[in-house]
This record gives sequence, structure tokens and C-alpha cells, in this order.
Amino acid sequence: MTALAHGYFTGSNAYRSVVTFHCLPGFELVGDESLTCQADKTWSGPLPTCDVVKCPAQAAPTNGAKHGGNLYNDVVTFLCVTGYHLVGSSSARCQEDGSWTAPTPTCPGELS
Repeated sequence: MTALAHGYFTGSNAYRSVVTFHCLPGFELVGDESLTCQADKTWSGPLPTCDVVKCPAQAAPTNGAKHGGNLYNDVVTFLCVTGYHLVGSSSARCQEDGSWTAPTPTCPGELS
């Protein structure tokens, strides 16, 4: 069996052995968690992959902008257009569970 990119497996490739797959933090398993070695020296299914975790895309605040991606450990920064002020965090990081460290801020009313 070949190495699992961004993950690892436990078990052996002996006949009837079960191999269990695990992904590193920030990656999620796509496919079967376990496969069995068959008599014809093939696995009981296709090898899974470990895909990077994606957080839901954050929209830019009204009267503002955002910069950054939405993959694990990406940081999004927020700013307001001239004349508006930021309420909330100016940045958020995509966590390994697919959530953001902070919600999208707002850019309310013009300052006088």
C-alpha cells in the first residue's frame, strides 16, 4: 500500500487484514475508513484520500471588503470603506473543524 498524503494508516497488507485510515489535523477523510486485503491481493475498495478542510466562504461585510481564502489555517482579513467603522474582529482563521475563529464583522453607519 502506498503512503496516504496528509494522513496515515494502521494495519497490514496480509490476506484478510483490515487497514484503517486516519487524516492529519486540518484534513478530512474522503472514502472508506477501513479496507480489507482480499485473496486476489487487492483491497476491498478504492483507497481514500485526505482532503484539506474547507470553511464556509465568508462574505465581505456590507460597506467593506475581505481578503483571504477559506482552507484550513487560511486567515481572512476584513476592512471597511472610508467613512465606516469595523465592529467585530478584523480577521478570522479557518480551524481544523471547518469553522471560523470569528464571525464576519459589520461596517455600520458613516462616522460623523
